[in-house]
Amino acid sequence: MSQSFYLMNLDNPVEFNTGVAGIFPEFFFDLPQHSSITNALWRSTKHDPRVIARPLCEVTPKKGKFPKRSPANRGQHGLGKCPDELIDMVFGHLHDWLDVVCFVTTCQRYYEIGRPHLAACVERSIISAWAGDRLICVGGGTEIDDVPPGALTMMETAFVKEQVRSVEQLDAFAFRKAYEDDEDDAHEDGGSDADSEYWHACFVLEMIPKLQHDADEKYERVQSFGRGDPDTWIYCSLMLKERYSARGRDASFDELYELSTLLFNRWRDALMVIHRGLDDKRLYGGTYVLRNLTTREYVRGDAIRDLWAMPGKPYLKAVRFEHALLVRITWSGDPDLNIRYQGPLKLHRGVWAGHRFDICQISTVVDEEGHIDDWEDVTKDVLEEVVAVFDQEEWV
Repeated sequence: MSQSFYLMNLDNPVEFNTGVAGIFPEFFFDLPQHSSITNALWRSTKHDPRVIARPLCEVTPKKGKFPKRSPANRGQHGLGKCPDELIDMVFGHLHDWLDVVCFVTTCQRYYEIGRPHLAACVERSIISAWAGDRLICVGGGTEIDDVPPGALTMMETAFVKEQVRSVEQLDAFAFRKAYEDDEDDAHEDGGSDADSEYWHACFVLEMIPKLQHDADEKYERVQSFGRGDPDTWIYCSLMLKERYSARGRDASFDELYELSTLLFNRWRDALMVIHRGLDDKRLYGGTYVLRNLTTREYVRGDAIRDLWAMPGKPYLKAVRFEHALLVRITWSGDPDLNIRYQGPLKLHRGVWAGHRFDICQISTVVDEEGHIDDWEDVTKDVLEEVVAVFDQEEWV
């Protein structure tokens, strides 16, 4: 029976659909060209932001124009009399994105002052921020204590050893049920001991990011934001309504829905916040690299683009950063990945499994002289591995 694989983040406990799950060839050779993984790994910067809060002059409200700014904003009591610098300091002490949303939409003056803070808090709240996290693609042949060397901290290693000692006392079916609610049918269909061991390993590894200090508090905000699903904006409206009601303010669902769509809805012309993604032109145009922060190695995006034009190999047009990542972070005790590749590369023991990654501008690893510190360009080696796997597939 073919083993299943699952891409895990050992630092971020929040799940989202990466497309990397199931039988290896089914996702490796069929990854979407615009994968959520690359945007998750993108480390945005001040000069290359993920989120932009647009100025009011570029925002068109539903009625066509904003009312004139009232001079009464500066003549009222309380915050209204404070200079812009103090209002900016107040924004700097708000860490909940809903607090920022409520404050920034109070009036036009506060919106212009709080615009950078609005963009920053939405950036922090994006659930798919994986830059700098440890990644591993775990296979069905993985045993509970079979972890890549150096991938875990001392505390995490102790946790795994504790699970190994106690697993013999646990009922395998109960363990699997805790991992996935609908495992009943799979178990009745005759899951193997190796399959149970795999679910044990996945369960233990998924517990690791939750061991980190303040993990629950850190990711509660992240979970509340979502990933750009249209339903997310409705959920934001409901949360805003609860927040307003808790503070003695009354607002209809329609009013709050309009507020949330004005702030976050990406497919309208009237936007206060833009959530930018990385398309192929930007990713593979020579500006970006995939960095292994653990080993200080990188893979260039423009070299991947060059593969697309390789004569006689049209199938290489599918190659992306994700393939360069997966050939080196896949981990399993079973070498059979159900693919035709029979070369010397041990795909099931990825040399980068459990390492930290991001996608960043090439200027972080290459200066005018061609290098920075001890960063090493491993593009040629990694892409040779990717091409070797693609070359030997059945459809070639």
